[in-house]
Amino acid sequence: MIETLLNKFLLEEPVYRVAAPLDQVKQEYHLNEIHKLNSNENPFGVSPKAVAAMQKAAAEVNFYPEGTGAALRAKIGERLGIAPNQVMITEGASVALNLIGEAFILPDDEVVEPAVTYGSYRGIIKRNGGVVVDVPMREDLGIDFPALLRAITPKTKLIFLCNPNNPTSIACDPQELLDFLDAAPAHVVTIVDEAYIQFVDDPDYPSMVGQIADNKNLLVVQTLSKLYGMAGARVGYILSNAKIIKYLNRIANYFCTNKLALAGAVAALDDTEFAAMTLRKTKEGRDYLTRALREMGFSPYPSSTNFLYVDCKADPFALCEELKKQGYAIRGNFALTRISIGTMAQNEGLIAAMKRVLPTLPPRE
Repeated sequence: MIETLLNKFLLEEPVYRVAAPLDQVKQEYHLNEIHKLNSNENPFGVSPKAVAAMQKAAAEVNFYPEGTGAALRAKIGERLGIAPNQVMITEGASVALNLIGEAFILPDDEVVEPAVTYGSYRGIIKRNGGVVVDVPMREDLGIDFPALLRAITPKTKLIFLCNPNNPTSIACDPQELLDFLDAAPAHVVTIVDEAYIQFVDDPDYPSMVGQIADNKNLLVVQTLSKLYGMAGARVGYILSNAKIIKYLNRIANYFCTNKLALAGAVAALDDTEFAAMTLRKTKEGRDYLTRALREMGFSPYPSSTNFLYVDCKADPFALCEELKKQGYAIRGNFALTRISIGTMAQNEGLIAAMKRVLPTLPPRE
């Protein structure tokens, strides 16, 4: 039987599922249109400069891309104040995280994570034979850094931190995070996933890129999928000291990502107008949804992302399924409800649909 030959991890139910394709949802519920508010994508499109660059690059896809994304690494390094050899380009942040897990996690290594965080971490840990160590959240769903430190043992290899955290939408207190990085023992590697950090309102909120040092086991992961609207192009990157990046490159596919994505990413980083528009409209949508949900009697957690996490007092899965019938896809596979921020028309339509649906649902247990 094939099952006896497979990695036993593959025999288990996936711990993280990608949202159902729109066409599948439309067919299932006989819809002409469905608004996708379940994957934290950029609803305002993609940079016109990036599109133009990708169109130009399309005429040259008969040639392989430059394997390491040298032009993009140089641009990212310049933006962040680090050297290009401290940057590794990957096919989205998901591949970045997978590579890190493959490089560091050995069977029976303990890997610490907050109990409510990005579901892919758990899959990465288990796929590589590691032991998941979940640390309970604070009462306000913030990350409990003292508890994380207490969870570290001699067998701990990695710590996964998502900041701002997904799905809770909450940004860490930066000083608490800095203190944690200083206190983490030398045998532990810390990964700070900053997929949403550009959405934090405070312009002085620090990335942990500034904490990268030759003697620190710190890796920071970022992406162009959210703010820059390039989720479909798959461009992420790892930031660390040159020694760690050198070793990670030894297990990577020679081609870091495709030629179109590299060209689009370089151009997208130069489109400050598109980025500013995305931030402005995201904040407007976030403020509107927060107000509307509060008026309905709910209390969204304070969001520093392009999504909200909220207890709608109904079973999240049931609410998700009923909203699909109304033409709105949100996430219903968490303890509470996660809603990606859309265009203002989508946000208003979603609230109207929720008002129709929620009275028909039993309360959350």
